[in-house]
Amino acid sequence: MLFRTKDYPTVFLSYDEPNCEENYEHLRKICPNYVYRVHGVKGSDTAHKEVAKLSTTQNVIVVDADNFVKPDFFTTTFV
Repeated sequence: MLFRTKDYPTVFLSYDEPNCEENYEHLRKICPNYVYRVHGVKGSDTAHKEVAKLSTTQNVIVVDADNFVKPDFFTTTFV
């Protein structure tokens, strides 16, 4: 199965990370699709359940707020 990153919704998951706003804006600039955001939900399990509610596909790309995504990520295909 090929996993093309551009084929799936992307959700930015943040709580109170110091540079979450900067990383979110960067992601919005490089992501070819709309970036959904789950912010301020207490508890990892609860936050990921909120992510699942936003997904329109079986799979979703989750970007944790303390990550700075490389621009070439969205042109990558995983085998």
